[in-house]
Amino acid sequence: MFIKRSVSKKVVAGALAICLAILPAGAAFAGNAPDLAGNWAKDQISRWMDQGLISGYPDGEFKPDNPVTRAELTVLINRAFGFTETKKANFNDISSSKWYYSSILQANAAGYIQGYEDGTFKPDQKINRQELAVIISKLLKLTAPAAAPEFKDITKSAAWSKGAIGAVSEQGIMKGSGDGNFRPLAYTTRAETVVILDRALSVLNADSDEYVIIYETPGIYGPLSGMSEVDSDVVVSVPGITLRNMNITGNLLLGEGIAEGDVRLQNVTVRGNTAIEGGGVNSIHLADSTLGSVRVDKEDGSVRVVAEGKTQIHNLEIQSAAAVESLTGAEISTLTLSPEIPADARILLNGSFKAVNILASRLNIELSGGTIETFNVDKTAGSNKLSNSSNIKSMTMNAGIQISGKGNIGNAVVNASGITMENAPGKLTIGTDVPADVKVNIAGSDLTVAASSAAPTAAVLVGGGGGGAGGGDGGGSTVETPAPAVTPTPIATPAPTATPTPIATPAPTATPTPIATPASTATPTPIATPIPIPTATVAPTAVNSPSPSPSSWPVVTPIVTPGSTVAPTPPIVNHGVVKGFIERADGKAVDTGILYLERDSDYMMYSTPLTQGEFSIDLPDGPYKIYSLRSTTTQESISLYYTFYVMNGKADREVHILIPEQQAGTIQYSDGTAFENGEIIVQRLDSGPLGWYSAEIQAGRFNFNLPDGHYNVEMLIYGETNNQLRINYLFEVIDGKSNLDIKLPPKIEGNISFVDGSPIDDGWLEIREMNAQNYGIYRVPVVAGKFDLYLPDGDYNIQLLNIKNSESIALRTQITIVNGEPAAGPIDIKVPLAISGKIYNEDGTPHANGVLMITEAGTDSPLSYAATVTNGNFDFYLPDGEYDVLFYWDAEHQKRIDINRKFKVEEGLLVDPLDIILAKE
Repeated sequence: MFIKRSVSKKVVAGALAICLAILPAGAAFAGNAPDLAGNWAKDQISRWMDQGLISGYPDGEFKPDNPVTRAELTVLINRAFGFTETKKANFNDISSSKWYYSSILQANAAGYIQGYEDGTFKPDQKINRQELAVIISKLLKLTAPAAAPEFKDITKSAAWSKGAIGAVSEQGIMKGSGDGNFRPLAYTTRAETVVILDRALSVLNADSDEYVIIYETPGIYGPLSGMSEVDSDVVVSVPGITLRNMNITGNLLLGEGIAEGDVRLQNVTVRGNTAIEGGGVNSIHLADSTLGSVRVDKEDGSVRVVAEGKTQIHNLEIQSAAAVESLTGAEISTLTLSPEIPADARILLNGSFKAVNILASRLNIELSGGTIETFNVDKTAGSNKLSNSSNIKSMTMNAGIQISGKGNIGNAVVNASGITMENAPGKLTIGTDVPADVKVNIAGSDLTVAASSAAPTAAVLVGGGGGGAGGGDGGGSTVETPAPAVTPTPIATPAPTATPTPIATPAPTATPTPIATPASTATPTPIATPIPIPTATVAPTAVNSPSPSPSSWPVVTPIVTPGSTVAPTPPIVNHGVVKGFIERADGKAVDTGILYLERDSDYMMYSTPLTQGEFSIDLPDGPYKIYSLRSTTTQESISLYYTFYVMNGKADREVHILIPEQQAGTIQYSDGTAFENGEIIVQRLDSGPLGWYSAEIQAGRFNFNLPDGHYNVEMLIYGETNNQLRINYLFEVIDGKSNLDIKLPPKIEGNISFVDGSPIDDGWLEIREMNAQNYGIYRVPVVAGKFDLYLPDGDYNIQLLNIKNSESIALRTQITIVNGEPAAGPIDIKVPLAISGKIYNEDGTPHANGVLMITEAGTDSPLSYAATVTNGNFDFYLPDGEYDVLFYWDAEHQKRIDINRKFKVEEGLLVDPLDIILAKE
């Protein structure tokens, strides 16, 4: 198995964040909480916080002295030790509607914790030290020492706990205080729980490599700078996670739970093995990372793996349908298509590879561009189809294969019959395992290869893939891999990737009338509409050129004003009144206002009045986030990020929000004039779940109330037009203070139009900084064919135009900014005109709906394009040149139809009509 998962030997990242706080998701993620200074457990807590295992509170504090309840502890232990089996428990104070019900059944099955003689479990009772000693002793199966524990207060402990206290003391897991006491009846605090579990796991794993950290909450994990040492196996089990600046000594599993979502590794070294078992067509990004052995094995569907920056992969083994891209600067030494790949699976390769080995049969392999040094087909790998648009330096074929496409093959060694090639190689020789008169079909003609050109031995597989035949064509020479002429441009899809709605400070359409005295149990009207899940335009299972990673822009559910029709809420199992208090950093309570909340489980949104800093609201059980406060006294909007759980009608902890100190900021253009009225959006960058904050800009001024941490200004929103300007400005809040006087780079004006001079509809451009490792994507509004850039000096690729009618057009414009000006002069982008075509069924009727894929012909690094077909009609926006139609994706029947069709564009027009007839199967 890839990772040894002993049920008693794993730690779950995020379990502590659920069980120990139960968790402020946007709070102090780095281990620099001010209340840890001088704390005896600072080192362990800081390390766990830096690795994303536990979070602090929204006010920046960790609160190490807060106690832990029995229910919280069961959830933590079950996840940390992998207990999943349940056993019925007849405790009279729990029911199936409780949030902790299944966890207590799991604890009952595991047998590490028991109830009381009166039949209760007391889930909300705080755990004390003697109880925790017994639980740890049972978990680790410790033996009580012969001698009684030498603590002064041991007589205060119960008889049933003395042996366990002695056992955990002997192992160094729990220790006494400096005065020689154990304090058996004292409640166990957050700090003690972290340290005790850390020690317990160290004892458990002293002679084992089965210690696993699991990341199961979306967010960014790892320090902002420097490197974090992770001495264990690591599992990523959900999408939306970035691991950065880590040295992982164990194995890494990107698990099935990622599904079709995205995961990113940024500057991560994995010394063990890496397995990719989840992800979709835009999914796994490996940037500036070093991986030894990588296995791709997704049970259903295809996964896209992109190696970029300075990423190095020694051996990449593919065991399922996949698209692999090795972009300029990255290095994949050996890529092996394993026999485990299902027949008829589709494999797409793009970029530079030192060696590619095929051990599987009946695959559809597409090489869309780039260079491969050596390409080897094993003698067991028969009946494969290869579409080649790349440059293969040397290819050895020990089994029959069909090769189509105009890609180049420098030297081809034939060591089997049944080989067909559309394009003749530069050199053709035969091996020793075939007759001297073996025939090769080239461009439809059978040719006999001269025996005198036979290679001395059969070809060997290159690299550490294992299995297969021996011998090679001599290889080994160093060949310079040409860099692509341009950074690949994303496939133009007719709909935008998603223009997200920014997190706006919610302002009700009609300002609610403040309630002078809050009703004791004001049941609010749920002002919520569940966030809609967009129906994606059907697309082929993979793409040939890299599409931009979707930005994690905040999305806000529209607030439904009173009287509106609200989507039905799910059945409420339990609910109750939650009360709370909000005050400022100076101790003054917020006067009156409206508080806005969201239930994370179904995105239902609520509001409730706030009076003299107090609020009361009736809520069903579930996880909640308080995200905004609107003061009706000062008319200010305060962006918040505070989470809590409602369990059995009660908040898991006192909802006491301390609003951090206010940070005043300004934003102006390079000439000193203030930015127009609008909104500013920032994202928290510290390890842990993502936190978003927004503030209103008035006359170039804005205010935030941010806890200490690292942030990036994601975007500005123009007040009059609602257009978004994506910028990237990093800043830090220390002791409540920050320099937020932002000055935009000089404005660069640009023009964009179609090649015939006709104007471009309003829309936006997507621009990527070519050498950026993080935060390098900009989105710029286009208004009446004009756009303004505010870019720092650097190299950029203008790669996508999205216009108002939802068409997306791939671009390939590169610009360099020097001293605030474009180095090549004014930016004037000319967009090709639309080229229209039709797809018909064989009987002459228009084909329904799907996606048509084409690629540039005759280039080393071709760009690929996609167009949506609606009622048989499609449009492309293509510069002059020659193109190949790759395939059509039939949306109705969910199948791919290969098409062998070429066409040419001259002066913006098709040389011949692009009408495609689909043959009847």
